[in-house]
Amino acid sequence: STPSDTTADGGGLTLKGATDKTFNWVDSTDAWTSSEHIHLGDNKQLILGTGSDFKIYHDASNTYLDNGTTGDIYLKLNSKNSAHFKKNAGVELYHNNVKRLVTNDWGAAAYNLFQIYGAEGGDAQLYFYSDEADDEIDKWRMVAVAANNTFRFTGNATDGSAWEDYIVLNNNNSVELYYDNTKRAETTNSGLLVNGTVSDSKG
Repeated sequence: STPSDTTADGGGLTLKGATDKTFNWVDSTDAWTSSEHIHLGDNKQLILGTGSDFKIYHDASNTYLDNGTTGDIYLKLNSKNSAHFKKNAGVELYHNNVKRLVTNDWGAAAYNLFQIYGAEGGDAQLYFYSDEADDEIDKWRMVAVAANNTFRFTGNATDGSAWEDYIVLNNNNSVELYYDNTKRAETTNSGLLVNGTVSDSKG
């Protein structure tokens, strides 16, 4: 005569078989609970939201998380962000709830150290480092042109127009030093070549 969530607890449907198959209301979790799998066939959707905004479904080949035209998508583990997919914008990836990698209109940016290994653990590596609080990487980089070939340490020109060489390391060959993208010194098999003057002071 006086129904409540408490009196509804455990109520639902029970299908008798070799074992009971149940679909019941559980008051402590404030949710319907099924004792069995729920199987949706190809192109059948699990639809969420008052406006049917979010859909999860599978066609004959692919799986989709479709948020339509509304809002962002967050992936969380233990209440911490793992990934954030922004509407009409970038994707953010997290480590232990700390943002580490973002995409943007010009590419991607990493927070702190970003490391890439060569194919199948080869010795070609790229390192990027940023301590910026925004989505911009610091204006320097190291580029491995190819494994066991050439490494270039480069930075952005002061006017932002192009990347300029700082140091170039040629495998089994020379080391080149640059000033304002002009080569000033180069090692050889017999010593050192200098393009310019050598002095013991800035003067």
